[in-house]
Amino acid sequence: MRTLLTLGSALLTLSCATPQKQVPSDPAVPGSHPAAVLPSARDNLSVSAEPAAASAPASAPTSAPAPASGPRLAVFISDLHLGLGRTSDGHWSLLEDFRWPKALKAFLDRIGSLSGQRTDLIVAGDLLEMWQHPDVACATGDPEHGCTEDEVGMIADAIVAAHRPDLAALGAFASAGENRLYVIPGNHDAGLLIPTVWGRVSHAMAAAPTGRVNLVASGIWESSDRRIVAEHGHQIGKDVNQYKEWPTVTGPHGGKSYLLRPWGELFVQRLYNDRETDHPIIDNLMPQTNGARYYMAEKGFWGSLADVGRFLKFNLLDASFRQLGSLGGDAPQDAKKWDVAAARLRGYRLYTNALSPGDVFRKSLESPPSQEWTDLRAVLDAQAGSAADLSEDEVLSLCDATALRIASETGTDITERCPTTALGGSILGSLQPLQRTLATHLRSRRMQHPNVTIFVYGHTHLLAPQLRVSLDASSSVDVYNTGAFQRLIDNRDFLKRAAAASMKPYEALRRIAPEDLPACYSAVFIESHNGHLQPQLRYWVMDETTSDGELTDFTDSRCPQLAKTSN
Repeated sequence: MRTLLTLGSALLTLSCATPQKQVPSDPAVPGSHPAAVLPSARDNLSVSAEPAAASAPASAPTSAPAPASGPRLAVFISDLHLGLGRTSDGHWSLLEDFRWPKALKAFLDRIGSLSGQRTDLIVAGDLLEMWQHPDVACATGDPEHGCTEDEVGMIADAIVAAHRPDLAALGAFASAGENRLYVIPGNHDAGLLIPTVWGRVSHAMAAAPTGRVNLVASGIWESSDRRIVAEHGHQIGKDVNQYKEWPTVTGPHGGKSYLLRPWGELFVQRLYNDRETDHPIIDNLMPQTNGARYYMAEKGFWGSLADVGRFLKFNLLDASFRQLGSLGGDAPQDAKKWDVAAARLRGYRLYTNALSPGDVFRKSLESPPSQEWTDLRAVLDAQAGSAADLSEDEVLSLCDATALRIASETGTDITERCPTTALGGSILGSLQPLQRTLATHLRSRRMQHPNVTIFVYGHTHLLAPQLRVSLDASSSVDVYNTGAFQRLIDNRDFLKRAAAASMKPYEALRRIAPEDLPACYSAVFIESHNGHLQPQLRYWVMDETTSDGELTDFTDSRCPQLAKTSN
C-alpha cells in the first residue's frame, strides 16, 4: 500500500553542513566554526562553488552565507552517474545511466516546496560518471594511475556539455529561497576533488548567490548539530573501490599528476565499457554486481582469475545486507559463533554456499563446464585459506550470508552452514554481516564526529531501511542507505521477467533497456519533531512522459524492493 509523504511544518533544524574548516574558515561568519574544532584541518574541508572559467582553476571560494535560523529539511540522494549523454544522432549513449532529466527537475521542485525553499540537498557521491569515458584513453600502462588532471578535465567538460540542463536544475534549486546543495565526491567522481575540475562543474550549475553550492572536499558531510554524518560509502570495510589515502586522489607518475585508480575502476572499465553497449542494464541490477556475474556465467571471464575471485568476494559481501533485509532485519534465533578456521577449509564452497542452489554462477563452480572454471575453484580455495586475501571478518560475513540465505529459503540443506565453535553461543543474538563492518567503520568516524546518531551513505545502490549498529554497550548509530537516484531492478523481479520471456539472465541483460525499468528514484528524508530526528526512506515515482511525480513510501510495490533482491 502506497503512502504519500507528508512533512507538514515539522522540519529538520539544520542550518547547513558544519564547515569546521571551510575555505576560508572564519569564526566571525554566522553559523561557521573555527578550523580548530577538529584535529585534522583536512578532514572537514567544505568548498563553496565559485563560478570560474571552464579552463581556469576555481577561484578562492567565499564562505557560504549562513541561512537564517529555523527548521530545515535534509534530503539525501546519491549515484546519479551523469555521463556521456546523447550521441550525435540524438539517442542516448548506451553507456549513459541517467536519462531522467524531467524526473530530476520535478523532484528538485518538490523538495524545495516541501520546506518553503529551506532544504539542504546532499548528494552522497557519484553525481558524475567519470569512469566510463571511451573517448579519453587515459592509458598510463600503470594500473594504479588513471587519467592525468588534464584528461579528467576533458571528461568533466564532456559531462557538463551532455548534462548542462541537469546541472543547471541543481543550481536553480540551490539558488531558490534558502536552499543549499552539498556535493560529496564518490569513487566514480573523485576527480571533483581536483580544483580545476570542480570549477568546471560548479560553473555549469551557475548558482547565485555565491556559496549555495558546496563541494564537501573531506568526503564527509556533517549536519550543523553534528548528529547526522553522511559519506558516499566506498571507504567502508575493504571495498574494492577504496582509495588508500582518501580524500587524497591524485599522485605523481612519470613527472605528471594523475588521478589514482582503485581496483574497482579497472573492473568497471574492463567489463562495463566494452559490454554495456550490448547489455544496457548490466549495471542496473540490485545488487549492481549481479549483472556482471550473470554475464560471466554465460560468456566467461575477463582479466585474471585472481580478479574474478576478488569480484566474487565483493559481490557476495555486497549481497549480505540484502539477505538480512529479506528477513525484515531479524536473524535466525539459532545464530552461532562460526569456526573461522574450519570455514576456511571449505575453500570455494565458502563462496558458493552463500548462493542459491539454482544460481548459474554456483552451478558452474560446482560442475565446471570448462578448465577456466576448474582453475577458478583453485583460486577461491587459495583465497579462502589466506588471511591476507580474506579477513576473519569477511569469513564471518560469508558464513552469515549463507545462514541468512538458508533461513530465507525452504527445503535447503542446512549442512551448508559454516561449522560452529565448540563453545557455540550467539553473536549479539543475531547474524550481523553488515553491522560488523559498519561498526568498525563508525567507531573510526566517531573519533572525529562524536555526536553522530544517524549515518547516511550510498554507493551500493541498495536502498536500506534503518539498521541500528551498536558501537559499544551504551551507544549505537542508525544507518540508512540512499539507494540510487536512477532506474534499477531488484534481482528477483529481473529473474521473473527473464523467465516470463523464456530468456536466460544473460539474454535479459541484452534485451531489457533502462527505460523498461521502474521509474523510481530513491532518497532519504530527515525531518525533526521536537528535536527528535525522523529519517524516512522514499521513492520519487515519475515517468519521463509526465509532468509531475509522486513521493511514496519505500515499500511501494511499483519500485525495487530490498526484500526482493535475494539470489
